[in-house]
Amino acid sequence: YAARIATVFQEIEQATHEFLRSSQHVRLMVRVPPSLANSWLVPHLAGFIRRHPNIEIQILTDQGSAGKLADCDIRYGQSKWPGMNAELLWTERLYPMVGPQGPVIREIADLVDAPLIHTRSRLHGWPELLSVHGLAKHGQKTGLEFDRSVLALEAAASGLGVALESRLIARRLIESGSLSMPLADVSIEDEAYYFVTGQTELSAAAALFKVWLLEHLPV
Repeated sequence: YAARIATVFQEIEQATHEFLRSSQHVRLMVRVPPSLANSWLVPHLAGFIRRHPNIEIQILTDQGSAGKLADCDIRYGQSKWPGMNAELLWTERLYPMVGPQGPVIREIADLVDAPLIHTRSRLHGWPELLSVHGLAKHGQKTGLEFDRSVLALEAAASGLGVALESRLIARRLIESGSLSMPLADVSIEDEAYYFVTGQTELSAAAALFKVWLLEHLPV
């Protein structure tokens, strides 16, 4: 499947690149969730700029005005945006994460007695993960709770408990050693990221950006 669609991507990119070369500069406005922009998109954006120096990219994170569509959006959810075209980019998985000074987690049963950190904005959380593995925890919905993933991760890195979060969003903290995933084979599927546009035809710059995104999806 990958081999078959790779040829299509190459043809799209080549045709779009030839079109853009005739233009001096093209502006591309992209709206992205703040956590994704900070943890993944911005650190990788240099590659896109080197490949397409004539595209002036503008990143917006004001999700409150998401109704005003940019050239394209990257949205997190369940593909329920009436009047919009939504193409799946990747589905998120959540993993238990803990800091060096946090509780010791060697096996999944250790989570029953550990202080758990909750992220309110997530569709799924600790109750679902524990239930999947046949575990129950008294008051499992109690404890520290945050409305943002970045805050839950910082709390875990500070030793306040175990967060159930995205490996993508936690990338920098994991690479720095501030967080670890002691149960790397334990996870639960959450919502997904989608490439969202209006009903109008995709612009040449947005098409190139989508191709670049699909080439650099996290594994």
